[in-house]
Amino acid sequence: MKKIFLFLSILFILGVTMNSCISEKVAEIVKEPDPDPDPDPSEKKTYKVSTAIELTQFARRTTMGSSQIGLFLYNGNNAVQSNIPLSLTSGGGQIELTTSYTDAYSFGYFPYSSTAFSGAVYSGAVSSQQDQVVTNSSDILHLQASLDAQLLMVSVQSSIISFGSQTARLGFRNVFSLLRFHVTKSADFTGFTNQRVKSFEIYVSNRTDTLTPLSSYKLAGSYTMDLKSVAYSGDFTPDFSSSYASKITGNATTSAIINETDAAIIWAVIPPLNISPDDKLVLRLETEDDAGLISYSSIHTFSDVGLISRNELKPYSIVLTKDNVSSDYEVKSLVDEPANSYVVSEPGIYEISTKTPTGKQIAGGNNATWLWASKAGGGASFEIEDLISNISYASDTIQFRVGSGGGALSEGNVVLALRDAANNILWTWHVWITDKPRDMQYDNNNVFLDRNIGALSAGATTDNFGFVYQWGRKDPFFGSDGSRNETTATLFTVARNNTIVNSTGVSWTDSNVAKWAVQSTPGDTATAKKYPMRFISNNRSLSSNEAADWLSVSIPDLWDDNKKTDTDPCPYGYKVPGKNTLKTLHDAYSDYKAHLSTPSTPVPSIWFYYGNHRYWQYSYSNVVSVWPAAGMRQGRSSFNGNNGAQLLYSGTDADDGKCIYWTSSPIKIGGSTLSGGSHRIYTSGNMLYSEDDYGDNADAYPVRCVKMANP
Repeated sequence: MKKIFLFLSILFILGVTMNSCISEKVAEIVKEPDPDPDPDPSEKKTYKVSTAIELTQFARRTTMGSSQIGLFLYNGNNAVQSNIPLSLTSGGGQIELTTSYTDAYSFGYFPYSSTAFSGAVYSGAVSSQQDQVVTNSSDILHLQASLDAQLLMVSVQSSIISFGSQTARLGFRNVFSLLRFHVTKSADFTGFTNQRVKSFEIYVSNRTDTLTPLSSYKLAGSYTMDLKSVAYSGDFTPDFSSSYASKITGNATTSAIINETDAAIIWAVIPPLNISPDDKLVLRLETEDDAGLISYSSIHTFSDVGLISRNELKPYSIVLTKDNVSSDYEVKSLVDEPANSYVVSEPGIYEISTKTPTGKQIAGGNNATWLWASKAGGGASFEIEDLISNISYASDTIQFRVGSGGGALSEGNVVLALRDAANNILWTWHVWITDKPRDMQYDNNNVFLDRNIGALSAGATTDNFGFVYQWGRKDPFFGSDGSRNETTATLFTVARNNTIVNSTGVSWTDSNVAKWAVQSTPGDTATAKKYPMRFISNNRSLSSNEAADWLSVSIPDLWDDNKKTDTDPCPYGYKVPGKNTLKTLHDAYSDYKAHLSTPSTPVPSIWFYYGNHRYWQYSYSNVVSVWPAAGMRQGRSSFNGNNGAQLLYSGTDADDGKCIYWTSSPIKIGGSTLSGGSHRIYTSGNMLYSEDDYGDNADAYPVRCVKMANP
């Protein structure tokens, strides 16, 4: 008597076309010729099985290489072999048939399970939680392992194998259907950046209530399937229990970042459905950025779906736009408030116009990025994302997000740059991230902000110093942190110690754009605009009767006493204070007037030290405001043998009593040469003085903005 074995070998063929249904799997069982023309019916027989499995692109599986099929052999109603695992590898496998028979038929299923059967009845489940897991970019279009096991394939009955037959075929057919959602965004959806799919829901609703799943549709749950009956009848319908689910949910936190070309792919395994014309297929989608701060939600419906057949793939494409999504964060538009600086006091998404303060559109914009940033408390050990992210430009607006994970707001300052296609800077804006500055009214009826531009505190701290500006320029320079003055050898040390600069991994026109630098001879407004971090000094000596301007040809109306200009650095509704505004403010102060009337008395407490730093204190209607002696940057490159731009009067030496602020008034010095109007608070002996003065336009002083009557 012969010992008979069943042998399996497998050949894989990968399809190259995308079809709307999943390719069938075919197994061919070939009976080896029997040398005995008159065999004994009780003898065992050898069958050689070869399978050709064709897979289309959308049916690829990450687990296919290690999967197995399960094989059943039946003789009439009697099981010859039940649930025999055969590996889907090139090596194949073989089993010994332990029961004699004269003929048999076979059926099988995929993927193999050692525990799912009672006789020939398969017990399985389509999960209602179908998480999407992507471990690397090459897996983005694949069905994932968590879904792969749910895609049951069953073979139909083969031909009856007997001594007279040569071949029998097994056709593996998909029991379930697939949904695939291809999610991208529109090009003009500028606020939607760095977003990934966080979670989703799939269900069927009626046309009027898309929020409620219809319970009559079976989308998931436990089921059984009698494979022996399927092999006879060809009916592949799974029998779901009464505890089925009408909604599929999933998480997809590792999906691709969604943009115009790169899509997030969502797969779902469902049983065959026939959706009524009165109902809709619904996908509810939630996306989130990596910081967990900004999320969007959307509902997408699909009408006239009809029959979703077994073995069918239903592909859907979704484009997220401003009109079909909503967000926890509404875009806070500042487009109608053009300025060169913007106060941001709450986390969220902001939109600003690329217009000048007087409404002139900056032409030629192509992209936007950040240039430099500083943070509350000082130091340069932080990431730009701590302050700002999601910077984008489109349709003459710049959008950005402030706030870190969880919605917390980190205070600081960021300079944004609009660039052309060649990455030349066209204009810059200062984003001032701080608690909302208060309006402070004074005795002369003027209303000022309670802090300098760039200051992150209204109290007597070094965070109160703010930035310094060359007269007539809109771009800030980092001033003092209260730690030191500078020389040529240590030029911009304080700035480098307290700012981060976007000089790595970003394409600039040249490497001199994104760094603190000094130009030792006068320039022009085009240079100032293109190089906003470049301090432009003047090589005129102190012995000259002329002022030192950063411009080779002075321009008297860069700032103006009566109106806001395109280079005014103040936020919307405020401007650089005009001529005499600061002097009348102090002259009207009762504590200062009392001091002037008794000059022999010591300097009053309104001019005080806090730590090593001087402050002027002003009180009106029980509200206190302080004006720090915040230092300056020297505008003459010939000053004390230095190259200009060095930080002076930072509160660490005998000159810490100099408290100088710009006004918008141009002053003629030495004929036609302009100097900027300033206001100086200083001491001489026991006397405290507050007086209008002038300063070299090339100098850089702080600015305290005054409120405009008509912005």
